[in-house]
Amino acid sequence: MHIVVHEAIHVAGERSEATTECTAVQRDARAAELLGATPVQAQALALMYYEQAYPQMHPDYRSGGCVEDGPLDLSPGDGQFP
Repeated sequence: MHIVVHEAIHVAGERSEATTECTAVQRDARAAELLGATPVQAQALALMYYEQAYPQMHPDYRSGGCVEDGPLDLSPGDGQFP
């Protein structure tokens, strides 16, 4: 799921791996819902990826700004991250 979202963001024009990865993390739940997951399942999937896989990614794929209300948060201030 995450790889599809990640690559779709590149297709849309984003070149930075760190920005793409952070954006994908935040869009994973919605993509999972569109493919049939329940909202609870979709959010659990996104959170599991963010907490377990994201920290293990190569440094080129991570950013300190990929946190709630950080500079890469797509919807700062809403309490919804990833």
